[in-house]
Amino acid sequence: MRCAHATTAIVLATSLIACQPGNEPSTVDNSFGPSLGATVSHNTVDFFFLTDPDRDISATVGLVSPIADLDENPDCGGAGPRIVDTGPENIILTPSGLAHLRDRWHKATFVLYGGATGDVCELSDAATHPVVARGDVNFSFALRVPDVNEGGVAFHFHMSGIVDLTGGGKAHVLISANYLFDNDGNLTVHVDKFVLKPIG
Repeated sequence: MRCAHATTAIVLATSLIACQPGNEPSTVDNSFGPSLGATVSHNTVDFFFLTDPDRDISATVGLVSPIADLDENPDCGGAGPRIVDTGPENIILTPSGLAHLRDRWHKATFVLYGGATGDVCELSDAATHPVVARGDVNFSFALRVPDVNEGGVAFHFHMSGIVDLTGGGKAHVLISANYLFDNDGNLTVHVDKFVLKPIG
């Protein structure tokens, strides 16, 4: 079962996937309205899954319940309940063909795991993916397609907060990325930053 809403970006061996139950986006406000000729929709996203093979880490943002409890999208063999910090999402489509998607959380649950994996369910194995840190973060994700008919995409995500280290103490965590793919698929990296700095 796929992670709904086709919000998947794989850049510099870093992937970020938005997940929510069911095969379609979860919609709280299903109203659509014009704004300067644009069509605007308001949805929600359950949680994000990030993995970075270069740094050998994985993480979830917005997922409160243990991964082993997940029973749908993804199905990790659990029986629920599925507890998440639901985040708002806005999608804007303009007459010119521009598409802009934006997600934003305030105080979302963040869990950082050791070991990179492309399967979020594997993070339930503490032997291969131990929890490194856990805490609340502010998180934003934006995806912009200048012209849906010609391709090219720019995306940015930024996350920061104070987390508890499994080994003891606290740390400031910062993840920031800003990438651009042109119409031919060429990649330009403007920002690619990861910081986990102990406090005190």
